[in-house]
Amino acid sequence: MTDQQIYIKTEPGGKIVFGNLSNSEIKLLHNAIKEKKMPKTLLELRNSDNSNFKVYEGVVNRGENGDWGNEGFIKIHPESAIELHKDTKNKYLDGSYLVYLSLSKVSISFSFKPTNGYFDEDKFAEISVPIKLPEFIKHDLYGHPSFNIVIGYEYEGKNIEEYDRELEDRGYDDLTAFVMVKKQKPYLIYKNYNGNEEWY
Repeated sequence: MTDQQIYIKTEPGGKIVFGNLSNSEIKLLHNAIKEKKMPKTLLELRNSDNSNFKVYEGVVNRGENGDWGNEGFIKIHPESAIELHKDTKNKYLDGSYLVYLSLSKVSISFSFKPTNGYFDEDKFAEISVPIKLPEFIKHDLYGHPSFNIVIGYEYEGKNIEEYDRELEDRGYDDLTAFVMVKKQKPYLIYKNYNGNEEWY
């Protein structure tokens, strides 16, 4: 039984960290807005293991559930998409968020043994998380992140454990943004691109 080699390269791809700030973090953010100085405590949330935050890393694809991706069909992860929280009427809920996009041209490579001895691309699924953020979230190099990040792979409905989530890259460009929702309207408060800060 021969191994099936999977090699996927996308631009962009990389890492996204997204999360809702706690009450104490919101107080820090309000203070930072007044002083126009972002504390390290908030910037370090990009690298934290905070359970309130979603952290995903991988190549990307574009499309809906069942569409064709890079090497197989797109299977949207049952967890909710990366998006600002909404109420039952689809209105934004007040809150504050961190968005961190570390993007580059990336590739993944792994091999696995198809269960039936030969590879059927129609049975290969790219487990994908949609990114649905406001249009004003824009990475300076790659623009608005209107794509899915691929967090795993399945064959015939079973997880492919051989995928080790190791990305090859060409050096990352980093966007850090803080977003605030007030009276159901989202605003960009702060942006940091590769160390260059802007306040809004």
